[in-house]
Amino acid sequence: MFISAHYSNKEKNVSISVCGMSNCRKYFAIADMVGIGKRSNISKPIVISKVALIKQIKNDFLTLDTYQLPAEMTYSDDALREISRETWIKKRDKKWAAIAVLTTPELVHQYLFGGGIGEEIQRLIASDNTGWKSRGAYYNALNRFIVLGQTKNALLPVGLKHTGSNYLEFEKISHKLVKRGRGGKNNEGSRSKTRGITKTDKRNIKKTLAYFKKNGLKFLYLIMFQKYQEIFETTEFIRKSSDDRKGLSYIPFNEIDSISFNQFYYHAKKIVSRADLLKIKYGNLMFEKDFAPRQGVAWDGVVGATHRYEIDATVLDVYVRYPYDVKNRYSMGRPILYLVICVYSTMIVGFYLGFDGPNWEGAAAALVNACSDKVHFAKKYGIFLAEDDWPCHHIPQEITIDNGPEYLKSLITSILRSELGVTAINVAAVYRGDAKGTVERKFGVINDQIIHFVPGAIFKDLREEQHPSNAAFYDYDALIKILIHEFIYHNNSANRAARHNWQAAVDGTDITPKAIYKHSLRTEMEGGRPTTIDDTARVQWAFLPEEQATVSDTCILFKGLEYDCEYARSAGWYSTAKFHGRFKIPVKSLKNSTSIIWHKTANGEFVELQLKNTNNENPFFDQHWEMVQNAQFWYKDAAHSLEQDARLLRAAKRESTADIDAQMAAQIACGEPNERKSMQPNIKERQEVQKKINHANMTAEVRNNLNIQQAESTTPDEYLDLDDELF
Repeated sequence: MFISAHYSNKEKNVSISVCGMSNCRKYFAIADMVGIGKRSNISKPIVISKVALIKQIKNDFLTLDTYQLPAEMTYSDDALREISRETWIKKRDKKWAAIAVLTTPELVHQYLFGGGIGEEIQRLIASDNTGWKSRGAYYNALNRFIVLGQTKNALLPVGLKHTGSNYLEFEKISHKLVKRGRGGKNNEGSRSKTRGITKTDKRNIKKTLAYFKKNGLKFLYLIMFQKYQEIFETTEFIRKSSDDRKGLSYIPFNEIDSISFNQFYYHAKKIVSRADLLKIKYGNLMFEKDFAPRQGVAWDGVVGATHRYEIDATVLDVYVRYPYDVKNRYSMGRPILYLVICVYSTMIVGFYLGFDGPNWEGAAAALVNACSDKVHFAKKYGIFLAEDDWPCHHIPQEITIDNGPEYLKSLITSILRSELGVTAINVAAVYRGDAKGTVERKFGVINDQIIHFVPGAIFKDLREEQHPSNAAFYDYDALIKILIHEFIYHNNSANRAARHNWQAAVDGTDITPKAIYKHSLRTEMEGGRPTTIDDTARVQWAFLPEEQATVSDTCILFKGLEYDCEYARSAGWYSTAKFHGRFKIPVKSLKNSTSIIWHKTANGEFVELQLKNTNNENPFFDQHWEMVQNAQFWYKDAAHSLEQDARLLRAAKRESTADIDAQMAAQIACGEPNERKSMQPNIKERQEVQKKINHANMTAEVRNNLNIQQAESTTPDEYLDLDDELF
């Protein structure tokens, strides 16, 4: 039992509050709180014994809870002025000045449990300082003070906020309908003589707005008001002309029978708020993405670095040059950048640059990169980093991705948890970039501050004579190098003071993403979950989608390339394929390299299948898969063209062979038919004759070539004509 304790039972509609306690602690002052906010006068609390109060609590099954006073009673005067409650403050202060002397603990106790305070109130009336002549005014104010918390703000006229909400609203036009506003009681002081608004008018306004929404028309209030007048405030009738032709005529209502634009505007805005208007204009998805208010931050619920990774993809505003034809400046199109960012530190922990998607294959490649050693990765592109330049090779606890149809939820929710221990996959609504605000903002920086300033870039606000695809400058590898340098620059230079926690400030940690990332790993994440080179296959297997390879008797075929490994030989794969037919095995591949694919055996061992590269002559070795598939497509085109050329060559060959056949047929036609059935005699002798003829022809050809070469090297120019004559 304590003062301000509240007991209630909603089913029985009982609500009581303890407003005071006697000095002997045996009696309590209890106020009935049911509907107290609607009562202008509050009754004096009743006094009840402790035993009776306990009995009432048990009999009515009352429970102890909290009574919510009007919020304004907890505001400071400055806060009340911010919400335009200056008048409330004046009314409160006037009442307080009148009863302040009655609010001492002694007088309140005397009023509730003693002989009352009638004499004190009579003296206040006699003093004539307050202007109150009624004892009831003092009692009413004091009761309000006691029941509503015994604070000065208990005297605030909170009921005034409902003023004006109970005025009469007519269904249709009535003689009692008077326009409300600044024109005086009967609107005589207003220039506009339009009438007051009715419920029917409001429904017609809503119909007008619905008409504009249904027909996809732009929401301009003036245009909507004009349409409203055309439909609902115009009389339409059929007229006849002098030649008996019929037509329609329109007469607008008189002003006194119409509503004004300001009335239409006021009620239209109440029906369709600014937020609703933006939803109509841009759609719900775009509204939530670009206009909806943001109460939280991207790192809500994130403990530290590597706790949550965000991944998203965007098409870069630049065309990439095709590197396999340097004579012609061909373009490969615009690449898609998949970016992975640590939400806590905004550290860019991984990326992937591809040409298809967005899809899970590209996202998986970016996540694999995020969990892999960056020194080894950058070295492939001729960039030599120190370990501290980009110290990101950790497995996250959570991943946030789009809920697009291209992402394989069944795969990522099971394998990632079982293989790597990723505890949560946060799926954001598709097209809701605001749900991945950290990575979305970086996309804007990359396009606006880097990509738009390189050759082949797209400027959405400019039109040039030459399409940017004709100005492609960077090839795929060069663009990756640029992105690597940009991400290292971001990680080491961006100002992230807002991400500093108290411990980071005490430790003097720098405010860059890398510094916050490393500090958080050390102090909050116990070092995180770093990977090593030996973990590569496990990470690949967890993130990458499953594909199929075919085992033949000579190799393992995957996407048109041949692979081999010692395990396949020792496990007898090739023998099985040779004698029992080819079979499939599950494999996983990384999009940026054809050199290795992975297979997981039945006993959990990861096997690397190596691309065959005899004498380092395989043109597809260590290439990007999209490049290889492009080249394979070119080879198929070349093979098709070669087949068409071969048809022409076969026709020409057939023509030449036919001439030879005709010559031979003419030569043997002169002889006698040979009807001999056994082997001819003297074949070797005739063969020797042909050999001697061939030898003689070859000797003559060599001598002739030698004589020509000698004549060209020793004979002066002035004797050439004479030699020709003599010859």
